[in-house]
Amino acid sequence: MTPDGSDPATWFNFGTPARNPVNPMWAYGGKDAQIRVTRPLLKKDQTDPNGLYVFPSIRSKENDRQLSPMNLGPCRLYREYTAKKMENAWQYSKVYPQHVGEDGNPTLQYYQWAIQGWSSEFTKRHPMVEEAKGTEAFHWWNWQRLDKVKARKWIYVPLYVEQVVRQPFFQQLKKDWDEEIEPDEKKTLYLMDYDAYKYGTMSLSEVLNNPAKPMGHGFVLAMLLTNDAALGECELR
Repeated sequence: MTPDGSDPATWFNFGTPARNPVNPMWAYGGKDAQIRVTRPLLKKDQTDPNGLYVFPSIRSKENDRQLSPMNLGPCRLYREYTAKKMENAWQYSKVYPQHVGEDGNPTLQYYQWAIQGWSSEFTKRHPMVEEAKGTEAFHWWNWQRLDKVKARKWIYVPLYVEQVVRQPFFQQLKKDWDEEIEPDEKKTLYLMDYDAYKYGTMSLSEVLNNPAKPMGHGFVLAMLLTNDAALGECELR
């Protein structure tokens, strides 16, 4: 006992450790998901012995890089317009307030800006400034104003699907999913994407239709690999 009569054994209460701690990966697709769209993981954090980790980024290894929107292109847009890179096709479809005319439609300055971007071999994730992210007034496509969700369905998903299915690594990944991963419930495919977030058990359709959160190409890859019904909501060409 201490001078004040208290028992030192009661000073600290660390609680009882959980017997079955929750796997943090369950936040990306739920407990039983076999395909998870996650934030990029360091090599040391890629700990699933039955997992295949794919990082479809321009910064990744050669095969994975084939799946990046920054690598894909050229793309047919609408009317006579084309873009050398799919990422630029998407980014320059955004119309910012300074490019909106009095009639509510894009100005001539918008078209000059967009055509310059679509013609570039260099991709820009933030063609204005990064601080302008999310401030676009609307997307412009084939003389129509589109909100964020409709733009995903009319522009982002169709362009990405049209381009990525031609890539040899996508075709190999699709084969691996169909023949090796999906049939074996112990195996999981991890698609690492900077735009991923903890979507829990949301369906891919719910992800597609959620304007409050981003939707990167990792989710579109998941739709394609699993032949998800969300693709049917999009204007595929």
